[in-house]
Parts: sequence; C-alpha cells; structure tokens
Amino acid sequence: MIRAATGALVALFALAAAAAEPAVAFIADLKGSATIEGDGTLGFLAELPAGTRLLLGTGATVSVTYAASGTEFALSGPGEFTVTASEVRADRGAAPARRAVLSLSDPGVVSRAARGTTATASLRMRGLKSPAAPEPSSVAPDALARARAAPARTIPDRVRQALRLEEIGAGQEAREAWARILAERPDLAASLAQRR
Repeated sequence: MIRAATGALVALFALAAAAAEPAVAFIADLKGSATIEGDGTLGFLAELPAGTRLLLGTGATVSVTYAASGTEFALSGPGEFTVTASEVRADRGAAPARRAVLSLSDPGVVSRAARGTTATASLRMRGLKSPAAPEPSSVAPDALARARAAPARTIPDRVRQALRLEEIGAGQEAREAWARILAERPDLAASLAQRR
C-alpha cells in the first residue's frame, strides 16, 4: 500500500514538473492526425516544452515555430519527432524542413492569443459573433506598417503576422487576421474550440 502511494506521488510530481516546463515552440499549423505522445491530440497554437514527442500519421503535416528565434520546422508524417530547446529532430520519418521566419519579442503572446482566439473560435463554431473589444489608442504607425508588410503567404506566416499584430497592440487588426485564418481553415477553429 505504501509503495503504491509512493509510486502515485512520484508520478504526480513527474506530471507537475512536465507541466511546469516552459514552452519553447508552438503549433502554427496542422493538418491530419497528429498527437503528443502520452498527451493526446495536438492542437492549433499548442505550446510545446522541450522534450515533447510528436507523432504524425500518414499524410499529416505540422508547422512548429520557435517564437523567440524565428525558426519554423515543417514536419510531414508518418513520423515521430522530438522538440528540443532549439529545433525539432526526426526520430523516425523524414527530417523536418527548416526556415527562418518572423520572430516575436514576447513569446507569451502565443498563450494570450490562444486564449482569445479560443473564445472566438468557440463562438464561430456556434454561429455567434464575438464582441468587439476596444482598440488600444496608441499603436506606433511604423510598427503597424512593419507587421502588415511581413510576407504572409502560408497559414503559419499569417498566424505569426496575427501574433505580431497582437504583440504591438493592434487588437482590431489582429482579430481581423484571426477571423480570416479561421474562416479559411475551419479545422483550426475546431481544434481551438476543443481546447476549452
């Protein structure tokens, strides 16, 4: 009995320690069957600590972005991948494609955006409109111009652009960017709504 209780406590502490690990990357796009080993389905804008293992099914694609360094890794399934502090490593399957992308000066914007975007996605899935939030009064025009000028051809590029708009305080522009992304990709809206 004591061994079982001790084992349960050790497992609980291990889970708490894993949950306390800081995120090093986030999911900027995903299609198909992708899971976090031991933690279930991988979700859009999920934050990933170092040591996270990603399992992708046949035909699945995932974009993992390191917000602070501005590095993106495009993963294709089938495969097994490990997120490290600075890169994604293929343990089985094709090596991820790596490219330099827009970095974020405040990686915490990802979790703030996920919370706000999750609420918007939940409303959108129920066919309701989200209430307009007041726009901050002072967004530096040059910062707004730079955020708008960033190339945004792919969904991950557009996600980073929306995050940059949030980061600089351009709330209305960010909400519009998120609405366009979620309208184009209802599967991402569904993924966010499931996180609630």
